[in-house]
Amino acid sequence: MPTYSEEELAEALAECAREPVHIPGAIQPAGCLVSLNEDLSRVLQVSSNIEELLGMPVTEALSHPPTHCLGEALIARLDSRLASDGGKVMVGDILTSAITGERCRATAYRSGTRVVVEIEPLRTLGELEILTTVSHWQTCLAEQNSEPELLQALAEGVRALTQHDRVMVYSFDADWNGLVEAECRSEGVDSLLGHRFPASDIPSQVRALYDINPVRSIPDAQAEAVALMPERCPLSGEPLDLSVGNLRAVSPVHQEYLHNMGVAGSLSVAIHGDEGLWGLVACHAMTPCALSPVSRDAAHLLAQMAIQRLQRLRLLFQQRFRQRVQETRGLLFETRKELLVAGDLVQRHGHDWLTLFRASGVGMVYADTVSRVGKLPDADMLKKVAAWLGESQSRATAWHSSALGETRLGEWLSPQCSCGLLAVPLSVDASRQGWLMLFREEQRETSLWAGRPEDVPRMKDGRLVMSPRRSFEVWQQELTGHSAPWQEVEVLAAQDLGEDLAIAASASEIFNLNETLYQERQALADANRRLERLALTDPLTQIWNRYRIEMALEAELNAAARYGRDVSVLLFDIDHFKSVNDRFGHEVGDRVLTLLAQTVWNALRSCDAVGRWGGEEFLVLCTGCTDEDVMGLASRLLKAVSEVDFDEVGRVTISIGAACWTPGESQTDLIRRADKAMYQAKKGGRNRAEKSE
Repeated sequence: MPTYSEEELAEALAECAREPVHIPGAIQPAGCLVSLNEDLSRVLQVSSNIEELLGMPVTEALSHPPTHCLGEALIARLDSRLASDGGKVMVGDILTSAITGERCRATAYRSGTRVVVEIEPLRTLGELEILTTVSHWQTCLAEQNSEPELLQALAEGVRALTQHDRVMVYSFDADWNGLVEAECRSEGVDSLLGHRFPASDIPSQVRALYDINPVRSIPDAQAEAVALMPERCPLSGEPLDLSVGNLRAVSPVHQEYLHNMGVAGSLSVAIHGDEGLWGLVACHAMTPCALSPVSRDAAHLLAQMAIQRLQRLRLLFQQRFRQRVQETRGLLFETRKELLVAGDLVQRHGHDWLTLFRASGVGMVYADTVSRVGKLPDADMLKKVAAWLGESQSRATAWHSSALGETRLGEWLSPQCSCGLLAVPLSVDASRQGWLMLFREEQRETSLWAGRPEDVPRMKDGRLVMSPRRSFEVWQQELTGHSAPWQEVEVLAAQDLGEDLAIAASASEIFNLNETLYQERQALADANRRLERLALTDPLTQIWNRYRIEMALEAELNAAARYGRDVSVLLFDIDHFKSVNDRFGHEVGDRVLTLLAQTVWNALRSCDAVGRWGGEEFLVLCTGCTDEDVMGLASRLLKAVSEVDFDEVGRVTISIGAACWTPGESQTDLIRRADKAMYQAKKGGRNRAEKSE
């Protein structure tokens, strides 16, 4: 077997990524194509099979006005719709083939300065039958309450619509490898459930096409492509960009890939979430599979419904997790009154945190003290880890890894003991810092790959190119040295706990100073100032922290109960804040939080107060506010935030939940209602306010 240099392989991979799949100069024979100039007065290009559907030779179509081959009614409608919708893809008229008598659908879209019309026969299920099928599976998707059940229902629903032999739903990981999460298949077809596909199977330029056109249909993978006539636009000399279209010809590389896999026809439907391309619904047919455009659209509709349900399930999970964290913090708030040292709090609540964070061990290093619960390194090693964190990491944000062996800590920590770490700084002041550490054990995993994930180079026309994989036999990979990954909601919750422990550590220190250093007034005064600043103010945004806003809310509710006055709260957070951190980094995210806090503070009345509730969540305490007043204040905050330019991030929005206190209601129930209202605001489209009933 020949060997190649790293430079040769790198260039071959780069050449693969540059394959111009969007301008093949041909279409699939599942329909025909007509390309027009911008004002719809001239036919520029047609597919060479136009006579098979429209009944006229290529030369006749090119030498006559567009109305000759497409009809005056369709051209008039194209002119009207292109002017009104800005040139987006649109489904046009139903036509009748002049040759076959089949009903056809025309789909039009802009491609640069050209207007492209694709004509496809309508086949298989009738529209009423498709509508009934979609309605059934829409109800089925809405009833699913877990991700595996939801994705399985999606696979079954799409197969019911398309009749493909195998339908898979698979998700992308951070490296764009795919994992088959659900599958529905015909008897005798091999299962790929639980298998992984390497990122090279769907290269970057193909993934980019899914952002432009979420559906890719290949009825007959080995059918000969139909050339465009002429090959290039006679006006510009440029090839026709078919990214938006449905009939784009299959690239030779992908044809070979499908052939090697034993697939004769395919349908791929992109699944997009808030963060971009989440995964695909991949459909395989073992024999060519003609697919009606209506069935194709229905499959896309089901995928959209499924991702909406999936996002709702994840929001519900995060809401429940936040509620459990709030309950844990409430317990800390109660025990704080006992002036327990922070280490005692770890011992008292550590086992609950192990369950909450799916951790094997929790430790805290502060000053010279170490507290440990569960399975984790010894005290001396925890001090060494804390020293490294203090020297190499930011004191303002959490640090986490699910593969400690790939970090400096891997030199010190045994993978049998600790493979994952989430470390949160306990910032009491600039001179003293501690760390809350959550450890996870190794999570050994056997990955099944649909063929060995490796690149296959070969020589073609005197140069090295990458060719599709030839084997899809199961290849097992043993994954070691990794823990379960840390989720964003877990990181934010750990930071909240770290803030509580920092306050507890400072409070305990002040108590000891008051007992033992009574005569050293200056030291006591400095410590008291530090406690007041830390106990009442969020160190990042410089507004009230959760402890202070909870105290104020408790006092206001007592006064409202005593004097019968109104009190309301607004709970809000930043929409899509995770994507801000992912794209720009946590330092930019911190600046967004700080500027947002200042903006909200400036927009409040003098009798209102705002505090950071945790992460990107904030709570506004509105005294003397009726239902009407609090929604007016919420509208004012939405407007104030929307007008701020957050530098490189641009504009951000918030979702607000409002709740007005009812006599006898507890603080916890009031906040829970506001949280549910905020969730409804997010469900309703974000950048809005909802009031709890």
